[in-house]
Amino acid sequence: MDSGGAHSASGLGYDDRGWTTFERMAAMLAKRTSDWAWPLLLTSAADADTRTLRGPPLTPEAFGALLELKTFTNGKSDRALVASLYAQTASAVIKDAVILKYGGLGWADEECEALCAYLPVCERLQELSLIGNRISDRGALALAAVAAAGGLRSLQVLDLSNNAIGAAGLEKLRAVIDAGGLPSLTNLKHRSQKSDLGELLNGVGLAVHPRLVRRRQDAAEAKAKAADMAAEQAVQLKAVAWSVDEVPPMS
Repeated sequence: MDSGGAHSASGLGYDDRGWTTFERMAAMLAKRTSDWAWPLLLTSAADADTRTLRGPPLTPEAFGALLELKTFTNGKSDRALVASLYAQTASAVIKDAVILKYGGLGWADEECEALCAYLPVCERLQELSLIGNRISDRGALALAAVAAAGGLRSLQVLDLSNNAIGAAGLEKLRAVIDAGGLPSLTNLKHRSQKSDLGELLNGVGLAVHPRLVRRRQDAAEAKAKAADMAAEQAVQLKAVAWSVDEVPPMS
């Protein structure tokens, strides 16, 4: 997806037009982050192999405001159509997502806060990875605020590893968990760029938070119970099959 540099016959650049803005933002929503996949976005401004950084998903309201700054051939009718298409795409890709991974994108607190504007509607989200970014306490506080307001209730795994989160951010996350936030969370990964992380974790108690430990134990017990029930059902089905095989044929 070309993200800049090329101009149309009208003299408008790629980023000046409404439809191409939708193309770019939709690509950011849908493409997975991976060095093994083809680049998320390419720019024709200088080098065709230059990657364009992936930004956080915009809420439909934020995207609508962005469209007001763009040019459409058919004016308001196209603007409304594009806004509707983006809302539908974002709902399918982000709102209903079970897993969201935004690792290694160079995101700082601003991008984390923009993502947090969308997270309250992600009611099915079970895993969120922000590994390997530049998020600090400010970004962690934004995530904690979403959880404190009742969001992310289905989240089971939160990976904040290799960021720059310190004691303030970790303490706020712990306080939210203590207050009943993030009720489904079982795994909080938070290895940090900070050399004193071990001391920070011990200080705020997140390394072995009792709620998370208990939830992991409950999940393991439920998994074992389900396996036992499945094994018992398999034995019962075999017994039924044997009994059917032993029924004498009708004369």
